Amino acid sequence: INVVYVGIAGFLVTFVEKLAGGSGIPEIKCYLNGIKIPNVVRFKTLIAKAIGICFSVSGGLACGQEGPMVHNGAVIAAGISQGKSTTFPFVKSGFDAFRNDREKRDFVSGGAAAGVAAAFGSPIGGVLFSLEEGASFWDQSLTWRTFFCSMISVFVLNVFLSGSNGTWGQLSSGGLITLGTFQDQKNHGYSIKHIPFFVLLGILGGLFGALFNWLNEHLQLWRMKRVHVSKYRRFIETLVVALMTSLLSYLLSYFFHQCRRVSTDTTDDDEKSTTFQRRFYCPNVRHHSSFNFFLLF
Repeated sequence: INVVYVGIAGFLVTFVEKLAGGSGIPEIKCYLNGIKIPNVVRFKTLIAKAIGICFSVSGGLACGQEGPMVHNGAVIAAGISQGKSTTFPFVKSGFDAFRNDREKRDFVSGGAAAGVAAAFGSPIGGVLFSLEEGASFWDQSLTWRTFFCSMISVFVLNVFLSGSNGTWGQLSSGGLITLGTFQDQKNHGYSIKHIPFFVLLGILGGLFGALFNWLNEHLQLWRMKRVHVSKYRRFIETLVVALMTSLLSYLLSYFFHQCRRVSTDTTDDDEKSTTFQRRFYCPNVRHHSSFNFFLLF
C-alpha cells in the first residue's frame, strides 16, 4: 500500500509538475528575491504538491507538511493577487489594482507566512519567517499585512481542527505540529545540571550534521548524473525509496521493540495519545513503542 501511495505522489511530481517536488521553500525564497522560476506559483503546482504530500506522508516517507504548506500558501496568495488563473482563464475577479509584480510579490510573502503560521500555530513566527528568510523587499505596511494574514490562517486552522476533534468552537489548537508538553515540571522538566548534556548533544548534532551534508552533497551529484536524466528513472527511484522505507520500518519495529502496558488511568490531555497505541506483536493491554513511533512520524 505504501508503494502505491508513494507511486501516486511520484507520478504527480515526475509527469505532472516537477516543481511540486521537495519542500518548495527554496523556490519561494528565490521568487521573493527577484528570480523568476516558471510555474512556481501556478495552480497545477498547487494541486500536485497538495495531493502529493498527502500520499507521501500516508506512504510512510520521512517528510512533513511544513515546507509544502509554505509553498501552497504562496501559490494561493499569488492567485488571489492576480484575480485570475492561467489554468482556468474563465475565472476572473475585480482585483485589477493588485495585478502587478510588486503586489504579487507582497501577496506571496503573506502566503508563505500564513503557511508557517498554520504549521506551527504561530502568527509572529510566520511574519519573522518571511522577514528574515524569505523576502529581501520589505516595508512597515507589509509587516502588518503579513501579520494579519498569519492570524487569519491560524484562526481558520483552529476552526477546522476543532470540528475534526468534535469540539466546534474550541480555538486552542497549537497548530499542525506539537513537540509535547511537560505535565509535571518537577519530575519531568529539566534543570541546570542537564545543561552539559545539552551542550554535548549540540556538539554531536553539529558533527553528524556536517557528515550528513557531505553525504547528501555526493548523493545528489550522483543522482543528477544517474537518476535525473530520465523521468522514468526518477519515478522508479520513488518506488524503491518507498519500498525500502516500509521494509526498514517494519523490520526495525519487529526486531527492536518494547511492549509497554497501556495506561488505563488517562486524563483528557492523554486521551489523544492513547489512540495511537498499537499492539503490533505485543500481547493484550500492551502497546508497541517503536511501532507507534513509526506510525506518528
